[in-house]
Amino acid sequence: STRLGAPIPHTLSSSADTMTPEQARKLELSAAEIYEVTPTPMLDRSQNPSGSRLWWMTCFGYWLFGSFGLFFSLKEWLDPAFSDWLAPGPGSPLLGDSGRMLVFEAGPAGVQSKLLGVQANLLEGVLLDVGALSLLSCWFESRRMQLLTAYAAPVSAAYFLLNIFYFQLTGALEMVPAMLLLGAPPILLSLLRLKIFLRDEAALATYAAYLAAIGAAVLGGGLLLQQRAEAHRADIHLFVAVRDHFTSNGFTWTAGLDYPDGFKPPRASGWLGLF
Repeated sequence: STRLGAPIPHTLSSSADTMTPEQARKLELSAAEIYEVTPTPMLDRSQNPSGSRLWWMTCFGYWLFGSFGLFFSLKEWLDPAFSDWLAPGPGSPLLGDSGRMLVFEAGPAGVQSKLLGVQANLLEGVLLDVGALSLLSCWFESRRMQLLTAYAAPVSAAYFLLNIFYFQLTGALEMVPAMLLLGAPPILLSLLRLKIFLRDEAALATYAAYLAAIGAAVLGGGLLLQQRAEAHRADIHLFVAVRDHFTSNGFTWTAGLDYPDGFKPPRASGWLGLF
């Protein structure tokens, strides 16, 4: 290839001897345009996302957090059968007999359902399933799939963030850091990915408004939990007593029992009279 300013071919320079200076100058410019090589532009990540290592790192992040969401979704929908199938018996804080603890907590008559005003395991299952869509969509580079991933992931994140309020009300403060760890990264990951790979300011502005709505919904849900807590104070205390007994007794809850093995529920009148 010939760079700008390289010698003009001999045939052109010979004919230039019979031309006026103005004609020669125009001819040299035309020849330079023909032989000029345009530099290759730098790679735009928005046009070739999969060519970036950062793209694959974000895919792994979505896969990791989406997998947690999918696992908890299966528990919400299918426990206690799902936990019994994976690891039957006592001893596990998540599987086995703990499936019956989840139903006691988030089932139709569970304290979490009473605080939310809806059946908790169904609501949480839907939120987690929407977020789990990012497990599949995150691998595709098209604009539509990138937006689907970014909009889906924060929905399951909202579930974990809302649980921060719930665990505070039920005296399980040790679970708050875990909920932050599972809830915040998918939101930050989505913002980072749109900023780097989509590069659409209008889409980013709309997405920021969407995240603000998610945050408002989480905050509103937390306020609702606190407002309803006073009316269900006895239910909360009963749940805490059942949970503490279950964990201290080796996570043992035999199928068919209303309460964990060895737990003696107080009489309704006596229990309520304590609070």
